[in-house]
Amino acid sequence: MKAQAIAEPHNTIRCDSSLLMLVLMQRTDRLCVGLALLFSDPLIGQGIARIGVEPLPPPMSLGLITLRGIPLQRPARQLTSLITQYLHSGYEPAA
Repeated sequence: MKAQAIAEPHNTIRCDSSLLMLVLMQRTDRLCVGLALLFSDPLIGQGIARIGVEPLPPPMSLGLITLRGIPLQRPARQLTSLITQYLHSGYEPAA
């Protein structure tokens, strides 16, 4: 936005949860920045319209969030392993 001389909006919400952000988009007139893969999913992204943005922002880091000091149960460990393998396999999102 700065590169195109557009001021940052005065009323912004910083949300770390993609699902909470999804609800904001579905129930208000908010514009949100999020994962195209998530919001283009036919189940999760129902009612969401993607806006084409050029130039695209730089790639962003991904992370898994867990509760500190609480061990993951077996299904969560398996899912974590699958996600990690998928990301390390050289996955490149479609343009």
